[in-house]
Order: sequence, then structure tokens, then C-alpha cells
Amino acid sequence: MDSENTAPVETQLLTTVNDLIIGLDTSQQIDAILLDFSKAFDKVPQKRLLLKLPHYGVRSNTLTWIQDCGSWSSTQTSARFYRISIKHKNREASYTIHGHILTLTKTAKYLGALLTSNMSWNAHTEMTTRKANNTLAFLRRNLHSCP
Repeated sequence: MDSENTAPVETQLLTTVNDLIIGLDTSQQIDAILLDFSKAFDKVPQKRLLLKLPHYGVRSNTLTWIQDCGSWSSTQTSARFYRISIKHKNREASYTIHGHILTLTKTAKYLGALLTSNMSWNAHTEMTTRKANNTLAFLRRNLHSCP
């Protein structure tokens, strides 16, 4: 992937993280609903999925965005809400999408970064280190006899 294609993703990630940190610094509670459409795109043919989405209330800009989405990957759909707060007493809220109650999660993967409720980078660093160590172990196991 060249830098032209990744720049909008990087900008979106940096902008979102900046907004979340400002909210945390000002003691705001932020509840974000994260929809992972990517997992659905491999299981259902794209045309069939796009025909069904309006039935579930997905319309206008969101539907256009999904239609324009060029990458169809992974294996199942998920929706959760993610709370960022350092308050000792948060305002309780529950969210539903078409009758499905969303679960609260303390970590959320957003554009490849693992975000936590206190915006610490420890979990992301651990995840990245674990992936790198797994890749290194694979290479050592499989390339030990190569010159």
C-alpha cells in the first residue's frame, strides 16, 4: 500500500485519538459505537449485502460509504460500544441497534490501533510486540535451514 492510500487512514486515526484524548483531559465521558462491517463482507456476497442494508436502516451517506468501500475482509459482524473516561462515577447508558444490546468493552481496535478506556498505549504496544515475536518465531522455525 503506498502512502497516498494510507494518508487518509492515518489522518483519521490521529484526529480521532486527539479528540478522545482532549475529552479525557477535560474529564468528559465519551461513549463511541464502533461498527465492524469488514467481517460481514466476506460471508455475504457484496451485492446481496448492499440490497439488505436499507432494510436494516442503513441509508444515505452511510450506505454510499459502504458501497464505496473497496476492501472486503474477515469473517463476522460485530458492534460494541467503547467508553473513554477517567471519572470514578460514569453516567450509565445502554445502546441497542435493531434490538441487539451492545456490550461495553474496555478496549477497541480502531484503524489498526488498540484503544483503551484510559487511552494508554500499553495494550497496543503489547499487541504489536506479540505479533512481531510471533512472526520472528515463525521465521526462525521455517528458515533455519536456509543459507
